This record gives sequence, structure tokens and C-alpha cells, in this order.
Amino acid sequence: ETLQLEAIRLCVAMLLKEGGALEIQTIMNAHLNKTHSELFFKQVRLTIHKLQAWHSWNQIIILKEGEEPKPPDDILIVRFLQLMCEGHFLPNQDIFREQPNNTVN
Repeated sequence: ETLQLEAIRLCVAMLLKEGGALEIQTIMNAHLNKTHSELFFKQVRLTIHKLQAWHSWNQIIILKEGEEPKPPDDILIVRFLQLMCEGHFLPNQDIFREQPNNTVN
């Protein structure tokens, strides 16, 4: 799990560009399209379910003045998905929604 999180951090760092990092988005899209990426999408789904459970458990968190929120590290996957679609990059929106080359979606 630590390795997966570090890989996501690397991807987020490469994707941080105002309006979208088109070259990186295109390379990642090509990789997800040409390989069996079921495991990637399964892990994303599990992580999102884990985040939903965290939010259900913690409900509304009230912070004191100057206190910073402490979300779980897994929230980075949401940022990754957002950056993959930055600049309205439709191919990644489509693959995340439809996963056309996967036998299980």
C-alpha cells in the first residue's frame, strides 16, 4: 500500500500543471487503454470505498482556529483522478467512466 501511495504521489507531481499536463495525461491514457488495467480500477474503487467509510465514521469535523484538517492519505487518489481529467481531457474522463478494454468494470 505504501508503494501504491508513492506511485500516486509521483503521478500527481507529474500532472500538476495549470490547465492539465496534456503529455502526461496522454501517456497515462495510452497505458490504461493498451493494458489490462482491471487491477488499477479495482484498487481505485477500493480506495474510494475506504474514503467513504472514513467520512461516514468521522462525520462532520469541527476544527479550532488555525487548525488544519487531517484527511487520510488515500485522499490523494481523488486528486490524481481530478488531475488526470484536468483541462476537460475527455479521453481520461471516458476511460474512467467506461473502462472499455477491461473485462470487469
